[in-house]
Amino acid sequence: MSFNGELFQIFSWLSVKDVCKYSSVCKSSNELLMQEFFINKQFRNMQFVDDTGFLIQYWLHGVEFHASFSNSTKGCLVPSESIEFLRSMSWRVVASSNGLLCIKNMGDERNPLFLFNPATKTLLKIPLADNFEMKDLNNIVFDCNEDEISGEYLLMVLKSPSDWNADFHSTFYSPKEQIWKDGHAINLGERGILFENSIYQNGVVYMISDWGRPFFWPYIVAYNIKNGVSRFLKIPISAREGLLQDYPNCKLKIFKNEKSANLFKSIILVKYYKSVFTVWLLIDPEEGSWNRIFKMRAKAMGLTQTNKLHVAGFTVQNGNISLVATQDKVYRYNLMEENCEELCKHGCKDSVEFQYLYGDSVQFHSFISTFRTCGPDAKKIVKH
Repeated sequence: MSFNGELFQIFSWLSVKDVCKYSSVCKSSNELLMQEFFINKQFRNMQFVDDTGFLIQYWLHGVEFHASFSNSTKGCLVPSESIEFLRSMSWRVVASSNGLLCIKNMGDERNPLFLFNPATKTLLKIPLADNFEMKDLNNIVFDCNEDEISGEYLLMVLKSPSDWNADFHSTFYSPKEQIWKDGHAINLGERGILFENSIYQNGVVYMISDWGRPFFWPYIVAYNIKNGVSRFLKIPISAREGLLQDYPNCKLKIFKNEKSANLFKSIILVKYYKSVFTVWLLIDPEEGSWNRIFKMRAKAMGLTQTNKLHVAGFTVQNGNISLVATQDKVYRYNLMEENCEELCKHGCKDSVEFQYLYGDSVQFHSFISTFRTCGPDAKKIVKH
């Protein structure tokens, strides 16, 4: 069987799981999986479709993979060896993008940073710069979806200042040269930055600050990685309620507004407070103007039968799908169609007291299965 023309195009739009399924019954298709051109074509195609799954990272320890639709697991499941690998040792998922995970080994200060493709079970060690400290690896931004031509990814670390009043400094990893390159000094303002909620879009890294302390309202830092210019975006005035006085009960996050359902690429701000979800869309990044596009009580959304809801964590996937983890379940809510469905149960043990001290106990990472390579020196994981 020849894999040219239309058949090649069809296969390049399939997930790793489906391609491997067909190749198991068609020996000639195995050659297709070894072609660099097909691998590049497949992972680039996946940049234009919605992510089909997600993984849950427990705050303490543990990871789960799930489908984004209750009636389908197509294309989102990964080999059991990869799940067992992530559950072993002290791995922490930093970010997920186009099939690759950026992960940290919290128990190894000499070799803590890796890229991992759970679909192909391949792992690549990322060397550290000489001046990196372990605390700097809490300030990572990782994204694979922006560069459609070279196939490179963005891996940025913001190095913590040595003096209390100094700026952070950006450093970028070059996959081709396998070295870290110096970036720019970045003024992040007077508040702490929630680096785990950073996003990269259109050449700009967006980072949201913490909230709760007086004197300064929360803000978003927009850092242009090309010219080194950073700007401060004010959050909407209507989003300020409770952020200073009742901050332990507020949740504020930023997400991308893109993928196939949205032609307009921007960011959205999501707030959860007093059992109400509110969403704002950034209309003009230069002016910092916002438009509220959604507001609804959790009970009206179908997330709970009572007036109170304990939210262990939430995210927005593909720009219009809200994934919400309650104390033991995960729900999927379509912000455009305004419908809700229960996806699955999760195994994270959570409590209100825990979140008061540490924040969300469930962290979401959107996921899609691709053949994207971690790098030329990537190795297959060994099953223990």
